[in-house]
Amino acid sequence: MPIKRKGTKYVARALHAHTTSVPAVLAIRDMLNLARTAKEVKEMIKDKAVKINNRIITDYRDSIQIFNVLSVNAKNFVLGLSETTGKFEFKDIKDANKRICQIIGKVILPGKKIQINLHDGTNFIGKNDMKVNDTVILDSSGKLLKHIPSVQAKEITIMSGKYIGKHGTVKAVSGKNVTISLKEGAVVIPIRNVIANG
Repeated sequence: MPIKRKGTKYVARALHAHTTSVPAVLAIRDMLNLARTAKEVKEMIKDKAVKINNRIITDYRDSIQIFNVLSVNAKNFVLGLSETTGKFEFKDIKDANKRICQIIGKVILPGKKIQINLHDGTNFIGKNDMKVNDTVILDSSGKLLKHIPSVQAKEITIMSGKYIGKHGTVKAVSGKNVTISLKEGAVVIPIRNVIANG
């Protein structure tokens, strides 16, 4: 998280996904400067002015995970990664009705329904042709808008590892690895570390 090394003795801990998310209070107060104190953030939440993926939150420690959409009053932001530092950063967006997710698991439910589990802890009922590491784009209600198989991804973002935060172009996919063209040159990394840009 992009917080100052000095002057911050205590930091709120996200309710879940502690190492891969940002608590709402830190996002609103320290990263976006939309409030001065935690008390102000709590008042905004009390007034139902804060949403994560179109869900009204009730706790100032609620987790915002990568590519989640944060809405504060009429402003919308998506949590991404800085290309230069690899740290979390928010970007202004106009369309808060869609978000990008990576598939991390599948479960067969009664009735042969396929539950698709996503990197941010959410899930939906999908199709059997959806595979782990594929990318999906959902609307604000969790409905599927687009499915991008990992082998068909073109423009991607690296979510972890040495090149975290970098954007690149897929050149080839071989087994569990993908070759990506970056400014630094071509690199080979595990396909689980990348997500399609949509």
